[in-house]
Amino acid sequence: MASNVVEVLSLILFNMTSDSVTSTDAHKWNARPTVECYSCMSTLYENLWYETGLSLLYKKPEVFSSYCDQQMFDHRKLMVKPCPDYCVAIENENVIFGIVRRTYMRGCLSDVINYNVTTVGYLTRRHKCMTVPMRYLFMGTLRSVQNQPVRICVCFNGLCNGATSSSAVDRHFLRLFCVGLALLILLISVI
Repeated sequence: MASNVVEVLSLILFNMTSDSVTSTDAHKWNARPTVECYSCMSTLYENLWYETGLSLLYKKPEVFSSYCDQQMFDHRKLMVKPCPDYCVAIENENVIFGIVRRTYMRGCLSDVINYNVTTVGYLTRRHKCMTVPMRYLFMGTLRSVQNQPVRICVCFNGLCNGATSSSAVDRHFLRLFCVGLALLILLISVI
């Protein structure tokens, strides 16, 4: 009986944490599932888009908006697009005349042009955020971005690259920890 309870709980835990496709049609037709992601950039990037090499690093978003920024994020005023892979949120710190301004890029992993497979591979194996020098994310030849740090978050659920993406990641791991702890307590009480 105890082994049956453990098996059922293991199956439930696996289904809660599995990133596999649940649609039988996707398996049947070998189609790749899509995930809905916010697609936007801070307004500061709009002026730089054609004047600098920014278009060589990242595909143009659906909208440039101050509502893409963390402190003003408003999902009702942003565009959403289907992504064939993962959602990303990239935070960059810009210093303009001594004033620090955080800017954001939100979209699909496939929007990042010529990304570093090793860095992104680490992130795509889990809901993860990390700060890396720009040269570890973008494999371009732009010397001006070599050492500037960026924070990138990769996530798998629909619209997970919003302003609370890092707290959503924390909630995901907290939920997994609570389920694991409950399983452990149940297992100990059964034995």
